[in-house]
Amino acid sequence: MRLKLFGLALVALAATPAQAVNGSVVPATATVRALQTLTGGPTVQVAWAPVDAGNGAFAFALGAGAPVRTAYVPNPAALAFVPDTGAAAHYTIEAAAAGAIKTQPVDVTSAVPPLTFTFP
Repeated sequence: MRLKLFGLALVALAATPAQAVNGSVVPATATVRALQTLTGGPTVQVAWAPVDAGNGAFAFALGAGAPVRTAYVPNPAALAFVPDTGAAAHYTIEAAAAGAIKTQPVDVTSAVPPLTFTFP
C-alpha cells in the first residue's frame, strides 16, 4: 500500500495480516469504531464499521502487525517511520448509543470471538 503524504511524496506501507472482528450492537442505531493506543499516546481511530440497521451486525478487518509512526519534520523525505511493537494487534472496540459508550479490548493475534454491545 502507498500513502500520499501532503501531496509531496509517497510512503510505502508494509502490509500486515488482518483478523476479523465482528459482532452486534443493540440498538442498531449505535455506532462502532476501532481505536488503537500508540505507546506513549495518542489513541487513534483506525477503523469505523457501519452497523446493519436490521440486525445490528458490524465487522472490521484489523491488522495484527505493528503500526508505524514518525515525528513531524518539515521535509517529507526525512521522515523516519518506526514500528510501534507495543501497540501491535491491540485495539479497543468502542460502541456508542444515545450518549453512552461501551468498550471492549481485543487482541487480534488470534481469532476474536463475536462481540456484543447492548445499551438500555
